[in-house]
Amino acid sequence: MKKYFSLLICALVSLFVFNVSASAKTVVTNLPEAVKEEIEYFGNSANFEKAETFEAYQEYVNTLKSADLSNYSESDSKINIYIFRGSSCWHCLDEITWLADNYDLIAEYANVHTFEVWGNKNNSKLMSLVAKQLGTTANGVPFTVVGDKTFGGFSEDVGSQIVEKVKELYNSEDKKDIKDTIDLNEVTLIGENKKSSNAVMLVLIAAVLIGGVVLIYLISKSK
Repeated sequence: MKKYFSLLICALVSLFVFNVSASAKTVVTNLPEAVKEEIEYFGNSANFEKAETFEAYQEYVNTLKSADLSNYSESDSKINIYIFRGSSCWHCLDEITWLADNYDLIAEYANVHTFEVWGNKNNSKLMSLVAKQLGTTANGVPFTVVGDKTFGGFSEDVGSQIVEKVKELYNSEDKKDIKDTIDLNEVTLIGENKKSSNAVMLVLIAAVLIGGVVLIYLISKSK
């Protein structure tokens, strides 16, 4: 009998480990990290079939390499800029390059967090959840969020609008931020994560216990 109870305990432990490891973790990079990733991809000719395509991006790469982000710092008092981007997306490269080259415009006011969505399914799910929560859809990248405002695509005009929105929020008493309603690390709505996780865990525990009781009953009956 002790053997069967030991098996039940092992099963419950396994379910707990599975429940924790199955959570949808996201991966976030700050502006300097995003700049490094863009340089590594667009600065590598092996990623392009045609030499002329590779050459077309080198102006951006050179701008990124010369951008001075040595004073990049993050603070809870700053406004968060969230950028959802693709690893080989030209418009995303454009936005990261513009922000790096014009960092002095936001250095005092903003943190920059980026989520790569083409190679990371959890980041992609997060982008959809964020868009839905803000009453819009993310039809492509880059998809940028500042407070409760979203920006699709990128141009210098969009860059100026992002800076304007950042400064507006920075000087506002109501500093709205999507992280107040969405867990950006777990791809869940705040309050739903623990609730849904606990519910799943309880169902699994109940299933194992019931199955264990039935199994022990059938074994004892067969004897």
